[in-house]
Amino acid sequence: MRKVVYYLEQIAPERFIIYMDMNSFALNNELFYLLLGVSLIIYIAAYWLIFEEVGLSPWYILIPFYNVYLIVTKIAKIKPMWFFIPLIFAAFIPISMIIMMTAGSSHGSGNYGIAIGLILMFIAMIVIVTSHVQIVVGICRSYDRSIPFAIGLLVFNPIFIAVIAYNPNIRFIDES
Repeated sequence: MRKVVYYLEQIAPERFIIYMDMNSFALNNELFYLLLGVSLIIYIAAYWLIFEEVGLSPWYILIPFYNVYLIVTKIAKIKPMWFFIPLIFAAFIPISMIIMMTAGSSHGSGNYGIAIGLILMFIAMIVIVTSHVQIVVGICRSYDRSIPFAIGLLVFNPIFIAVIAYNPNIRFIDES
């Protein structure tokens, strides 16, 4: 291997640099997927305990979309519209990308199409982030937590969900 590296350095040093960058990129990808997997396991285990505490079957955490619906309605105790509105506005993102791609190929009105696509994407992102904040604040209300805890839950979700699940002093407040 050392002879191959020396040979590559002699022939094309710029290609060797790209080769080294691709190796470090692959290492960063592996680290990213490792952290993603660990956070997913923490997230599922924490919500498993939270669903048991709330009185829901913990298997529901493994069902896509339905688990989020239950988090919104049963744990955060907010209206189901905060589950459905982000799904509707999430469709704006690929629609806005299609508008921007087709606008770039048209000859006269390319700038307007790109502007419309960016505005649609911006509106969709604002609605999605707003709904996520509503859900996080609802979860914090259900567990009698403060605004700084809500900010932590918003930024470091798997860690703060684990704090809610594993801390015996934090209990779900059932108002029904």
